[in-house]
Amino acid sequence: MADAAAARTHRPQQPLVTEARRSGIAFVRWAPVVRSAFAREREKGEEEMPREHSQARVRITNQFRKGDTMIYDLLCEDVRLTLEVTQRANDDGCGEWSVEAHARQSIDKPTIHEPGMTRNDALRAVARSWKGRHGAYGFPELDWEAVSVAMLGVRAI
Repeated sequence: MADAAAARTHRPQQPLVTEARRSGIAFVRWAPVVRSAFAREREKGEEEMPREHSQARVRITNQFRKGDTMIYDLLCEDVRLTLEVTQRANDDGCGEWSVEAHARQSIDKPTIHEPGMTRNDALRAVARSWKGRHGAYGFPELDWEAVSVAMLGVRAI
């Protein structure tokens, strides 16, 4: 009876294997193929919805440890940025963490090094110093909020 109902609706079917536990014999019966609502809409002749490719503005392309320093290579749209996060002695009261940032595409590699009480504070200090340069001296404009989100994504700050 199930085969007659399936024949009337003309749905494609796939084999469904069930086993009888007592006899050890496998029985094969046909079951309808389950399709998602989107697949059913496409079968009716409607076009696919356009997909938006949301790509992050900042991506961490590489991360590795070098001694006591954790190094993160980031791709910020067309700027390659390297951040070095290091724990430091807090002898001067400036903080226990240090972040050094430099843009790799420049010839003279503009670098900023700032301490902070936490890794996040040190990154914010680097961002303030970087923004204070206003794109001069080889410091490209960067979206530091997106950098912070990318670093939070890998628990770097």
